[in-house]
Amino acid sequence: MLVLKLMIAVNGLTGYAVPGDPPRVEFMPHDVLEGAACGGPCNVQGWYGGSRTIYLDDRLNPEASLQDRGILVHELVHYMQEMGGAFGSAPSCERWLEREREAYDVQRRWMLANRRNGSAMRLARLSRLHIDCEA
Repeated sequence: MLVLKLMIAVNGLTGYAVPGDPPRVEFMPHDVLEGAACGGPCNVQGWYGGSRTIYLDDRLNPEASLQDRGILVHELVHYMQEMGGAFGSAPSCERWLEREREAYDVQRRWMLANRRNGSAMRLARLSRLHIDCEA
């Protein structure tokens, strides 16, 4: 139920259609997630690798934590981008960069709209990405 509610929120922020089949969400140990998403140690908390499954660090609890729900929102943006064919014709680095920028922007806007008074949010990490695709 949470995934569907968040997909509806992503739809409202992006206009992406809510797919008929929501993704599965699987939790895995951090080191396993690092290996799957990065091939080694990295600062990953969630990952959507292009299948019908979103992987989250097993230390996260999106049902209880707004911050953790924000991470799930970010990954749902990627799922909905994929299902909707967003950025499909751009070269791979530019496509990745635009997808990440949009996912971080949606995550930031969703968290700002859903924060509770007095809650301390770490939104600084959700700033624009600065990556040179020419390098």
